[in-house]
Formats: sequence, structure tokens, C-alpha cells
Amino acid sequence: MSYEQIPQELQALRQWVCYGAPDRPLKMPFNPDTGQPAKAGDPSTWTTFEAAWGGIIVQGYQGMGFEFAAGGGIVGIDFDHCLNRETMELNPQVAAWVEAFNSYTEISPSGEGLHILCKGRLPSETGKRRGGVEMYDQGRYFTMTGASYGPLRPLRAAQDAIDRLYSELSGEQEKPPSKAAQPPEMGWNDVIPATGAEQDPLGLLTIVQTAKNAKNGDRFTRLWEGDISGYPSHSEADQALCNILAFYTIKDPQAMDQLFRMSGLMRPKWDEKHGGCTYGEATIRKAIADTQEVYQRGKRQEAPKREVYGLQIITSGDLTSKQFPPTRYVVKELLPQGLAIIAAPSKYGKSWFVLQMLLDVSAGKPFLNFQTVPCRCLYLALEDSWPRLQYRLKKLLDGNPAPDRFDFANEARPLGEGLIESLEDYIKKNPDLGILVIDTLQKVRGAVNSKESAYGADYREIGMLKGFADRHNICLLLVHHLRKAGDDGDPFNRISGTNGIMGAADTIMVMTREKRSDKQTTLSLTGRDVDSKELVLSFEPDTCLWQVLGDADWLTEQRKRLAYQSDPLVITVKGLLKENPGGWSGTMTELMEEGKRLANTLLADSPRKLTSRLAKTEEQLFFYDKILHEKGKNGTGSATHYFRYNTVQRTVDENPQEGDPFE
Repeated sequence: MSYEQIPQELQALRQWVCYGAPDRPLKMPFNPDTGQPAKAGDPSTWTTFEAAWGGIIVQGYQGMGFEFAAGGGIVGIDFDHCLNRETMELNPQVAAWVEAFNSYTEISPSGEGLHILCKGRLPSETGKRRGGVEMYDQGRYFTMTGASYGPLRPLRAAQDAIDRLYSELSGEQEKPPSKAAQPPEMGWNDVIPATGAEQDPLGLLTIVQTAKNAKNGDRFTRLWEGDISGYPSHSEADQALCNILAFYTIKDPQAMDQLFRMSGLMRPKWDEKHGGCTYGEATIRKAIADTQEVYQRGKRQEAPKREVYGLQIITSGDLTSKQFPPTRYVVKELLPQGLAIIAAPSKYGKSWFVLQMLLDVSAGKPFLNFQTVPCRCLYLALEDSWPRLQYRLKKLLDGNPAPDRFDFANEARPLGEGLIESLEDYIKKNPDLGILVIDTLQKVRGAVNSKESAYGADYREIGMLKGFADRHNICLLLVHHLRKAGDDGDPFNRISGTNGIMGAADTIMVMTREKRSDKQTTLSLTGRDVDSKELVLSFEPDTCLWQVLGDADWLTEQRKRLAYQSDPLVITVKGLLKENPGGWSGTMTELMEEGKRLANTLLADSPRKLTSRLAKTEEQLFFYDKILHEKGKNGTGSATHYFRYNTVQRTVDENPQEGDPFE
């Protein structure tokens, strides 16, 4: 569940319960603070959002629910059996109502329905129910998931939509609202409409298109796509492409280099040094020297005798006004296009993680409660045999049919020895590819060059893979390992290899645990097109499925809060203030006796040790419950301690007795 997505306005209300207690009816609501059943219409049996989530993590409830309170101004609409959990296709009429309410909408626990929560009120106190639609604003509770349907919407006022839907359910033949025309979200097969220079501010793609449209465009296209047939060697094909690029770029070496790296002819040899310069630099120099004419809007022009190597400039004003294609995501908020890395120690379950993700992406199902964009998936499982892959696939499918657009391979050539060429061949046959996973990176590393630094080799090889991903607007995810050394507090510093790997990647995910035997795993995420975050995950050994428990910082705070709430000293102090609303005072010896009565335990071995323990708890008492602690002498040599809520004014005795430590 992804409860952190629930709007803060709802989280702030003390209208939460838990459900799914062991050996009890699944949907019977409970107050996790007391362990007793919660009651509709009785706020004293409800609790806070934080306590409900804590009940799931610590006490084993299956989920949490939101109770609708009379006069609370929150309306819930339940659309049942309207969503195809496999295709995520929504009933058109329900989709129209989702747009009309335009308020927080989440997928129900069944995966086949939707819940909408909004601000407003119903005309009737009894709610409204008809067919598969129910409306309530009191006397009921919703089981919550936090799995937002579509874009995450805030809690909004929607009285007009409430009234219209209520009228329709009451039998008045009012049609659902027409769905407002919205620009379609870009899918992986959509073609981005070209708008000239608006889509190509630096002109490189314009050069490519111009060359393809020329009379000899077929020759350029074959070279551009990596076809070296008709040339004695790969090197002569490289030179032929550079000669064409010199003509169309007006002999601009920087543009020629950028374009060549985008082409299908690009290989590691391009950056290899020979006699003081790289192979690529030498090839470009020869092309410039041999080119006598350059391109200018359809006519040939003699090359200038003096070459000026200017920068390709775009003004800040022009840059801010450009309309660039939006970033495409495989998994919303988690995995965008480009080069990504997921790193973890061995045997952490990262191969199960990527296989589960690919199955969800290929089927368009949410992954870890994040929405996916369905596309073709290719998994290079280079450390697995076919029988092992079959076992894992069947385990995760759990009897369901295998998705159509999901391909496997368990062997591949290394970088520089045919890997990129084989991937180009695959994507040419399968242009709907959206994500490629290479498991693991080490299996496709090229031969070691003794003259190249480790950083240079890492950056070059990762750059080659990134270039392939960027050329085709796909996500290329590399599965990698972590070093065993300490991480100095930064999990990303544990990625095996040099900083060249992390520097070339667009998105990085790292899986860590405090101890290998821990049942919970922290997934740390950072990148250029994602917000940095840490999620706490758990791996279920029975199903081999990964689940998200929530945000790491939030869960840490919840554990602290739960530890505080279960502290016998805190239970004793709060129990005394419940019995004595105006405050309680006494010695440590007396407090120890009260602990036996209220917490059924010995608070400390001695009054002195209890004093030390109280000093450590004092700040938490005020932070969590606004309980003040004061200390004074009682005239007998012992200290008297006084506890009260910050909102309670301690009564001052107009005639204090001698020895009163607080007067």
C-alpha cells in the first residue's frame, strides 16, 4: 500500500481505523490503540492516521480505513466492478464521473473498483446506493489503499458533482457528465509531432532528416543505421558517413562527433587513441580535409578557406520558449527513459524485483503502487538458465497467462563485440520496445584496455549503453552489485566500480539492509528526472513478490512513536493524568508504585535509575503529548515531580503550605 499518497487533509483527521485482524471478519474495523472493534458514528473508537498505519506495521492488521463522520464535510463515492485489473481499462461512464469530481481517487483493495473522496455533503443522512455505486458521508468507512488512479489529485470540493450523481442514483435520468477533452498521455508508440526547430533547437536532427531526404539519402540512411554492406571494412564505412556529415554540418567537427555517436556505426574504437588522437578525431579530420563543398539550403557552396569552429548557441529567451517532448516514464515517479541502474548485494532478490516490474509494465499494472506505462519489455537474464527463468516466471504469474509483449534472452555479446548491433537489430524488428533490462552489467563489460583508466572505461561503456537508450527513447536498466565496504552514510557510494558508472547514469536505485537477515529492505532512489526518495520494501518468500511498506523517514518516525507509546513510563504518566486532569505530583518511589498499578511492571530498579530514565523521556513527553514535567523539593530531602498537560494551568494555592516545592 502507498498510504503516503493520501491527501494530508484526510491524514490530519482523527477518523482512521484498521481492518483485517487475525481470526476476525476481514472488513471488521478495529481501533489499533485499544484492540477493540471500532464503531460507525462513534469517534471515540477511531484513531489517528499514524496510529492506523502503525497498527499495520507492528500489530499485523491487513489495512486501514477512513470513517465518515456526520457533519465532517467529506463524501465518499464507491464505484464497484468498473476497472479491468489486467488492462486498467475503466468503464467510460465512471471515467466521466472521475473527471467531473476531479478529487482524490484511488483504486479499491479488490483492484476492480474506485473510491472517490471529496468535500461536500449528501442530501440524505442515509447515503445513496444503486447498482454498483454507493455514496456516503456518515455511518460507513472506506477501506483505503493509497493507490491513486490516474494523476494524484488533491481533496477538492465537488458539491455540484455530488448533487448530480445523487440525483441519477435516485432515479432521475440525468446523464453522466461528458468527459472534457484532454490531450492524450503519450504512450511508447506515439509519434511526437514535429514542429521544425521547436523540436530540434540544436539542429542535429534537422541535419539527419535533410541527409535522409537527399537524392543519395538511401546511402546515408544505410550508414546511419549501421549497415556496412558495400564497404570493404567497418572503418571505410565510418569514413564514408563522416564525409557526408562534413558536407551537411558545414565541416563542424563537434556536430560531426555528436551525430556519429548517435549513429548505428558507433563503437568503442571511436574513442581509442592512436598516435596522439582518437580514431574518431582522425576520421573527422580526414573527412573535413577531403570535403570541398558544403550544404546550404539545397545548393552547394565552396568551403571557406579558413574554418571557424563556433559554438552552437541558443539564447536563454529562445530556450525558455522551446516546446520539448515530455519525459517518458516506464514506471511513473520511479523509472523514466534513459539509462538506469539498480544495485544491491548478491542474493538480495534484485532479479525477482526486475522480473516482477517487467511483468507489471508489460501488462500495464501498478508496480509497488506506482502507475506503469505499458510497453514491450526485453529481459537479458544473463546469469540464469532457461529452467530457472521458467520457474520464476510461473511463480510470479501464479497461474495467470504470460503477457504478449515480454521477451527473454539469456546470453549476449559483450560491449564492443556485437552487443549494440544485436540490440539495434532487435529494436528494428520490435520498435515498440520501452524497457530493456541487462542482468547483470558485468556480463556485458568489454575487454580491458591497459592504457585506459578505470574511470574512463566505466564512463565510456556506460555512455555507449546510454547512447543506445537515448537514441531510441527507451529505458535501459542495468542490474549491478554493491561493494562490501561501509557506505559512509551514502548508499550510492557503495556502487561497484568508479564514479564513472554513477556519473553516466540518469537514474540510480540502491537496495540496502542494516543486516542481511532483516526482513525489510530500503530502496534509495535518485536521478535527473525523479525526486530523490527512500522506500521501505519487504520480500514475501511465499509469493516471491516485493511490496512497498512506505516512505523510509515516515516509517522510522512511526517506529519511534510506537516505541514511545508502548513505554511503561509513558503509559504510567498518561494514566495518572487521565485520573488527575489537573496534574499529578509525587516522588519517584510513588511513581514506581503507580507503574506497577497502571503499567503492570517495575519502571526501574531504583528511584535513582527511574530519575535518569525520566530525564531521557522528558523531551518525548512534551513532543508527542505536550506533557510538562517539573521538579521541586518537598522539605524532606526527596524530590517531588509534577506532571501536567501544557494546556492545563496548574492551580496556585492562595495559602500554600510550608514546604510546598512548587510555590
